[in-house]
Amino acid sequence: MRAALEEDPAWLGVYAEFGRRLRTDADFRERWKQRTPPEVERRILDRIAASQRSGDLRDDLDAKEIARLIGLILDGLVIQRAFGFDPPANESVTGLLRDALAPR
Repeated sequence: MRAALEEDPAWLGVYAEFGRRLRTDADFRERWKQRTPPEVERRILDRIAASQRSGDLRDDLDAKEIARLIGLILDGLVIQRAFGFDPPANESVTGLLRDALAPR
């Protein structure tokens, strides 16, 4: 999150274009799938699950749901920055996300 808030907005436009290509270009999407091993998603989910077990993250949600929430927030930040909107305060975003995912 911190990196997305601090990244050059011109570079973040590449992120949006990348998403468009994944959605509209089947050959590009297939090449991406071949370069991104399934273990990457598994490692992310394992890290979230470990944080849940250790009490750092709430455990009433599935690790995939938490990953999706983080992805949605990250995508929103990137799109807003790429479109030229001023970023919110870094501490505000990370604090709200931390509060949302804090153990209950």
